[in-house]
Amino acid sequence: MHSFLNRLKFAGTLVGILAAMPAQAGLYTYTALDVGDANATLRTVSPGGLVAYEDYMSYPYVARLWNNGQTTYLQPAIGSQSQAMDINAAGTVAGVSTAYGPTVLRATVWNGSTVTMLPGLGGTFDLATGINDGGTVVGYSYLPRADPTVPNVVKALMWDSDGMHDLGTLGGTSAMATAVNNAGVVVGHAQTSSGEWHATVWTNGSAIDLGALGGTRSVANAINDAGWAAGQVLVDADAETWHAMLWNGTMLVDLGTLGGSWSSGWAIAEDGTVLGAAATADERSHATIWQDGVAIDLNDVVSNLDALQGKELTYAIAADASGIIYGNVYDRTTRTNGLYMLVPDAGQEVPEPGSVALVALGLCLLAGRARRARRGS
Repeated sequence: MHSFLNRLKFAGTLVGILAAMPAQAGLYTYTALDVGDANATLRTVSPGGLVAYEDYMSYPYVARLWNNGQTTYLQPAIGSQSQAMDINAAGTVAGVSTAYGPTVLRATVWNGSTVTMLPGLGGTFDLATGINDGGTVVGYSYLPRADPTVPNVVKALMWDSDGMHDLGTLGGTSAMATAVNNAGVVVGHAQTSSGEWHATVWTNGSAIDLGALGGTRSVANAINDAGWAAGQVLVDADAETWHAMLWNGTMLVDLGTLGGSWSSGWAIAEDGTVLGAAATADERSHATIWQDGVAIDLNDVVSNLDALQGKELTYAIAADASGIIYGNVYDRTTRTNGLYMLVPDAGQEVPEPGSVALVALGLCLLAGRARRARRGS
């Protein structure tokens, strides 16, 4: 522990919620989030601490909201399943409703007891992935296709008070929007004219290519109100190895790992701190934050280590406005996933992310569920 604290002093102190108030380096108290489920996965957290998660032990998979020990369900607008992707400060949720036979995904917004299915482009897959405090929603939609041998065409979309808008591409055919900040600036990824997928910012009607660090692919998952973005960049095409990346408004930065081969960035604070996960030297997934380009393993800054015994913090997914970090924890004994909170110890602040969208993970889960549903039908 002492050696790690020495590394922290060398690397610099952790960042506070307010950009003008630097945080002090320190420890965090680990608490298992009691959601009553044996195998839960966190999706997103609102600035007010409204937690969206899923329980793998029950079917159908309906998004659940946890608020100070109380659990509610997000009933789908269509079909039997739902998934929350983002929550704004007012508690309005953007996500997906799912029906099978054939698989249909519909972009959905939950505002209290009101459930709204957003218009799409006529295909079978429409997803809402991000929402800002003004209620603007972003996501993407698959165009219908009569010939299954023809590649899918996907359009990045924004829904606001003026209706639905196609955000365009980088010269290719497809694009996906994943998050939107409170100024209406959107991030995601789009195809170039050569067919490569690059992290993209849409602002003032233009699509801006964030590049790929000399490689062929990059994706953006989150954006803060300063216009900085977090995501992943492909660093080894042969091995399909990705690293967490930061777009600081000027350049793309490879954030590196915890000694392993890969990392991922899912959320970004207003000061540029990135939250996500990284591989350790033995290729284990550990919850990670990057501050000033330095990767910090959150497992190493837990003050009550006895409570974490036999467990690993695997992902840092979000942080609320009070500075509590939330994520996924793996119990090595029971081999189940749960949810955690990291509460800053006295005098310690933690970063507040602008947004998060676990789009790739969510799509993998939905695809897996679709396959299981078809096998069971």
